[in-house]
Amino acid sequence: MSVDMSSKIDELAHNIGEVINRADALMDKFEKNEGDIAGIEEKLEKAATTDKDNSFSGNNSFEKPISIPEATKENEGINLGQADGRYSKILTKNLEITVGTSGMFKTLQEAFAEASKYSSSAYMSIRIKLLNELTITDRAYLNNHNGANIILDGNNNTIKTNNKSALFFYGFSNNIIIKNITLENIGRYQDSSDAFLSGITADLLSCIAIEGESVNIKGFKIGVMSGTGSKISTKFCKKVNIENCKWGLWGLSSGEVLGFNTNIKNCEVANFVSENGKITIKAQILEGNTTDYNVPINTSNNPSGYICKTN
Repeated sequence: MSVDMSSKIDELAHNIGEVINRADALMDKFEKNEGDIAGIEEKLEKAATTDKDNSFSGNNSFEKPISIPEATKENEGINLGQADGRYSKILTKNLEITVGTSGMFKTLQEAFAEASKYSSSAYMSIRIKLLNELTITDRAYLNNHNGANIILDGNNNTIKTNNKSALFFYGFSNNIIIKNITLENIGRYQDSSDAFLSGITADLLSCIAIEGESVNIKGFKIGVMSGTGSKISTKFCKKVNIENCKWGLWGLSSGEVLGFNTNIKNCEVANFVSENGKITIKAQILEGNTTDYNVPINTSNNPSGYICKTN
């Protein structure tokens, strides 16, 4: 055997020995770690065990129940205990909220506040049903309501006010239907300083539908007003009666009223538009009004707005 070959065999044997030594060292470390893990597991078992009722016990188990602090002005109620009061509930079935002497709530505003707690559902709705005549001392309103579908069912009852607006919806309020109700101002609107004293108002990009057998509005400065990009439709109401108001229908600031099936009687102006408002009329009956339209009908390019009369 040559000297070169012998040297290579010695070198290879040396390398194999090094590999074996390293493997032995790794095995020693593994066995040591295995012993450490076993010790940790034993300590954990002693520190906390689970009883049959799935509660923890042991040397380091919870000695006191977990408590959630009460809401304060500083934390604004944002903790697990009060979260359900800050965030909307999911509407999983149709609900009915009654308002009246023997109802769930005595005032319409309380019912609106309760209905506002629920999030939107395409197929579920909340029906707010009046059980008797109501007299309100301030307008009932919804602000920024984009939650559950709300049906305000007057159940053929009357809401009376004394120179106060009746129903006011603003700030992106949607998914609202009003039906089978009478709204009556028992004061003289001429004596009110409220320029927007109204039966029904939708403002600031809100969308309202008036439906059912009939809706009656009496004695307000404005019967129905849609302002600032909002929309009110009476298309699916068999009859909307507006009488003894200053303005019957008012489209204001790019607001639109779909005034279908409306009877407007004894008003100063039956159909009024301003600041690029719009009213679309179909099957409208006008009687005893001082003025039926404040701008010529079916005439565009009027800065006040547009009144469209269709067959």
